Amino acid sequence: MDELDLTSAEAKAMYKEIQEWVQEKYGFHVTKLNIAQVKQKHGIIDIINSLKNNLKHLTFSRMRSKEHVRP
Repeated sequence: MDELDLTSAEAKAMYKEIQEWVQEKYGFHVTKLNIAQVKQKHGIIDIINSLKNNLKHLTFSRMRSKEHVRP
């Protein structure tokens, strides 16, 4: 599993933390749908996916380069 892969439980915890923060800071409840819409509107989902893809590529490249290096 990659370091950036989230389990369902971790993703739920993040949404829960965001919901609690909004409740404390602004005094109203937001749904998971609200949070997802804001992430999508501001491109956060695309940024995260791009970072994951770049990390996978770098990791794969490093693994391949280590295979060709002799001690």
